[in-house]
Amino acid sequence: MILHSPVATSADSTAAAARELAEKTLAATGPLENVQLTFRNRTSLTALEAEEAFQVVEKELRSRGMRFAGESETTARITVTLSENPQDYLWIAEIQRDPGRDLVIVTQAKSADAPAARPAAKMDLRLTLTVEQNDPVLDIAYAQDELVVLDPGHLTLFRRQNDRWVPQKSAPIPALRNPPRDPRGRLRLSGETFQAWLPGFSCSGSVSPSLAVECEKKEVPWPLEQGPAQLEPGKNSFVAGNLPAFYSVAAAGDEAGRSWIFTLVDGRTMLVDDALKPAGTIAGWGSDIAGTNSACGTGRQILVSLPGDALEPGSVQAYEVIRRQAVAVTPPVVLPGPVTALWPLTSRGGAMVVSHGIKSGRYEAYELSIVCGP
Repeated sequence: MILHSPVATSADSTAAAARELAEKTLAATGPLENVQLTFRNRTSLTALEAEEAFQVVEKELRSRGMRFAGESETTARITVTLSENPQDYLWIAEIQRDPGRDLVIVTQAKSADAPAARPAAKMDLRLTLTVEQNDPVLDIAYAQDELVVLDPGHLTLFRRQNDRWVPQKSAPIPALRNPPRDPRGRLRLSGETFQAWLPGFSCSGSVSPSLAVECEKKEVPWPLEQGPAQLEPGKNSFVAGNLPAFYSVAAAGDEAGRSWIFTLVDGRTMLVDDALKPAGTIAGWGSDIAGTNSACGTGRQILVSLPGDALEPGSVQAYEVIRRQAVAVTPPVVLPGPVTALWPLTSRGGAMVVSHGIKSGRYEAYELSIVCGP
């Protein structure tokens, strides 16, 4: 079923279009509850301008009795897309539920003095290969003209030669006993000294005047963006306070205040406020995320691994969180294989992502950065 309704231009044409869309959507859905609502902006409007329009739609639906729920409780999915042509904005609600699919379309005429549609300010993800090796890369860290790479059995120092990072020295670290299927590791450098976190071990050492590593067999909290968290024994997930078990966490913030995003072991992506109270869920994300700052958009983006099969190439996409709604701001970048690690590179404003190449069988570590477009 397709319902189409034009809305004439007026001072409150956006509100009128939102009301019309809400009425037509409810007429198509009937008395549905536990709806998962998603918004997509396909116009030249900025993410913030579009989000303001979407907030009106959500308010109208709520005022008419529609209830919204998380992934596990969903009985129907509604995707609202805002599109445009030179004359009109097009509001499209796609309603998916058993046994079928409905479309609701509302046309909002642009005002006569509205500026011509302009290309949206673009952002792109730049992917730069850093190192490639047979062993899993768990994390990397830069020290001036040197690079330190952590893998499950070694800590290796690289130096730049002819535009390539070339291994110079390597120091062994204790073998992991009963490691998780996908071991994790974290590396932090401060001047010429470093700390490393591995399942069951805590390591420290220096990179100058020579590479030296000392490890102690003990479980210590890992340094995550939201604060220290304990790696669960024999697993690659974290626990902290009263939070559900999670894989990764990143901060998001806008004029509505700072919030936190956790990718949970049960497959959900949970948004919480600064007091760690639930504030919603996000659909369509994988288990690895990393917060990063840039000169683009709102200045704060979340790099997200997208869901996929373990035998397929992985991909990463950048999002901004506007008024607690996730908005994709770059196209996804495709990697040679599934993503095995994704950590922020705080000192460089980007992130490190590792892919296990399907064809090569090798682990490739890339630096990811946000590039502002025209």
